[in-house]
Amino acid sequence: MKKLDQKFEEELKDKAFLAKEECRYNPSYFNKMLAENGGVKTAKVLIEKAMRTGNHQRDIQLCS
Repeated sequence: MKKLDQKFEEELKDKAFLAKEECRYNPSYFNKMLAENGGVKTAKVLIEKAMRTGNHQRDIQLCS
């Protein structure tokens, strides 16, 4: 795996951990995708799906 790919994947894992700790959201499906596909492919799949379904335009709610 390329160094940039590894850094990106680690950042995604960190954000998933924060989502669980700070927002009480369990990203189990996302974590499974990361483990199986790596960070770059997971991001591409999720972005493609969001574009296809129109979910890329909905507001993102952040935990407070």
